Amino acid sequence: MKKALFLFFIIGLIASALVFVLYKSALLPVHLLPETRKSKTRTSQADIPQASASLPFENILTKAFTELEVTSENIERRTSDDSSQIHYRIKVPQGRSAEFIVWKLTTAARSSLYRVDDCLCSPGANSSCKLTYKSRSPARPHISVSFSFSDTYLSRIAQVAFVIDDFSFQANQTTIDILSFPEPLTVSLLPLKKRSEWTAQIFEEYSKEIVILLPLESKTRRTTDSLYSFIKVHYSEFQIRKLFNKFTDAIPACKGFSHYRGSRALNDSRVMSIILAEVKKRNAYFLLDQEAAGNISMSIAGKLELPVDQIDLSVSPDLTRKEIGETLRIIITRAQKSGSLLIKAKSHADFIATLLEYLPYFKRYGVSLVFASQLCKSSG
Repeated sequence: MKKALFLFFIIGLIASALVFVLYKSALLPVHLLPETRKSKTRTSQADIPQASASLPFENILTKAFTELEVTSENIERRTSDDSSQIHYRIKVPQGRSAEFIVWKLTTAARSSLYRVDDCLCSPGANSSCKLTYKSRSPARPHISVSFSFSDTYLSRIAQVAFVIDDFSFQANQTTIDILSFPEPLTVSLLPLKKRSEWTAQIFEEYSKEIVILLPLESKTRRTTDSLYSFIKVHYSEFQIRKLFNKFTDAIPACKGFSHYRGSRALNDSRVMSIILAEVKKRNAYFLLDQEAAGNISMSIAGKLELPVDQIDLSVSPDLTRKEIGETLRIIITRAQKSGSLLIKAKSHADFIATLLEYLPYFKRYGVSLVFASQLCKSSG
């Protein structure tokens, strides 16, 4: 009997102690309670996104929207009641492909904790897409961006200069189309060619930019053509300057210079130093063909701080109008990516007619036509 009473007494004491501990715990503030295993995974208040707060990734998205020329009135932001989801609906100006916009919004996430988890696009001319982002931090909200195209077009985002190479004046429709071309065109002329001086005067009157083609000695082609006076590598400095002055006297209105042939002369440092110094004196620029890649002219121009550029693409005169149109579409796309392109083409009737036809497309896709001088920058 005594043992039973003692055991009952001990059980009563333990129960009283437990009640006392639970009572005290209920009175303590939450932050003073002892840490438990569960409390270590508890989300802090700082990690809970607020509807009015802007996450760092949202700032990155806003910058991408600005670069895509999305105006504030074309951005709609919604947040779920529990702040676990944020959705943007934007309207992008026409001019960029849907693929480019998806790429732009995808790469925007690279410098953040977010990654694209899903992307759905509807096909067709009025395509729209939705990108869903998820963070590597589970506490952060899911973010989605839906975009479609607005009725407006991009502002001018790229520049293309067309150089009509080695133009020869003929009384035909092609010449009329070039003279009356409504956008900037650059025309290159051989200075001592028949009617070149008279042709240059006409082009100046019609606000076209003129480039002199300097006949330079070549390795592979004969340079003994009686029509031209070629600058050769064995000529003295006096002879080179004399010929150069003869060329510029024939076409004094030129804004720039390029080369006609010249694979040998372009790689002669002495000859090119003399020629480019003369170009510098006339505050002009110098253009290099694609074939001239790797020669020393670029480094010499750099030392002289001379504006210089290289042809990016040549349009073959053998293309059909359909092929020319495809080439112009490629030019638009490449210009959008690189910002500028320098294109060389012959004064072919089909090319000029197709270029006139495609002018609205250049405007629609934010590509403006400029003179070659606007793309040539000092290489120094």
